[in-house]
Amino acid sequence: MVTDIIEGYLNKLPHMDILVRGDSGFAIPSLYKTCEAKQVHYVIRLKANAKLHSMAEEISPAPSPSSEHGEVHYDEFDYQASSWDRPRRVVVRYERQTNELLFTHTFIVTGLTSEPKMIFRLYKKRGEMELFIKEAKNDFGCKYTSSHDFTANCARMMIALIAYNLHIAAKNLFFTAALKSFRMGTFRSLVIKIGAKLTNSGRYLHLKLSKSFVYQEEFFKTLRLIQT
Repeated sequence: MVTDIIEGYLNKLPHMDILVRGDSGFAIPSLYKTCEAKQVHYVIRLKANAKLHSMAEEISPAPSPSSEHGEVHYDEFDYQASSWDRPRRVVVRYERQTNELLFTHTFIVTGLTSEPKMIFRLYKKRGEMELFIKEAKNDFGCKYTSSHDFTANCARMMIALIAYNLHIAAKNLFFTAALKSFRMGTFRSLVIKIGAKLTNSGRYLHLKLSKSFVYQEEFFKTLRLIQT
């Protein structure tokens, strides 16, 4: 399926730079070969095994006894699994927690030439992207395909994505710093679904919020930003 997606993008946008980023479930030799054949970048986590650990230990840094908060190091080596057609670049992260004696290892196979630390930064963004996808599915309804017609389901998803993008635009333009970190589900439950009373006094409308509303100050700051 990933191969089909890559080919679909390259057919429509042949000069587009593509990065395939995946966890160990995507550590499949055929995927590496496809990426290399089509000049697509990839950053994919490997399942640890005895050989990888042995190779990492050969170049492992010495733990620093003076480090009170743990330590992290990065390195790389060429590795070829039995199912691979050739050696590939593997970057490794050595991480030692506070009060731990030995390092734990994390391995990533990649076709990029960037520094190992940068490779892990790229891989870390995979988790952030999953949070965006989860937010789009759960808070904006992108997961619903209730129609038997593909076009109808596509249209429904596009409407949900328009709403998502409007929310992101509003967040960047109007939200205070305290509210910008909220996902939509949190924002809805803490800022939108609140007890309030709207009263009419002369020519004015007054919105009265509960004194116990924690985000009252941020609510009115955001409202004033929208009004301006």
